[in-house]
Amino acid sequence: MSGTTATGDELCLAIRATRPILALTRSGIPTRVTTVVTTEYRHPGWERGYGDGVEKGREDAVRNRRYEPNRHSWCRSGTRGYDRRLGSKDEYINVYREAFTAGYAEGFR
Repeated sequence: MSGTTATGDELCLAIRATRPILALTRSGIPTRVTTVVTTEYRHPGWERGYGDGVEKGREDAVRNRRYEPNRHSWCRSGTRGYDRRLGSKDEYINVYREAFTAGYAEGFR
């Protein structure tokens, strides 16, 4: 999966061919196709941001606080969990903040 990244809640799929099988085309003609095994990949900023957002959303709901994801420094900075080996810091921050907000909404319910 070299050279691909995911932003927001998009997924990148790593696809590996396994073995050919016989299948029918839309017009009913038999053809050989290769089955595939897929592996999901999410941007690390999404994974971390979403989980952090759920945590803070639940915390605010339990404490009867207003719905306000930007109150939290984790959301404002967007760098929690960032390491330069993960690539662009700006991309990570944008993805993290988007994910944090989505996770916060889920946790706040």
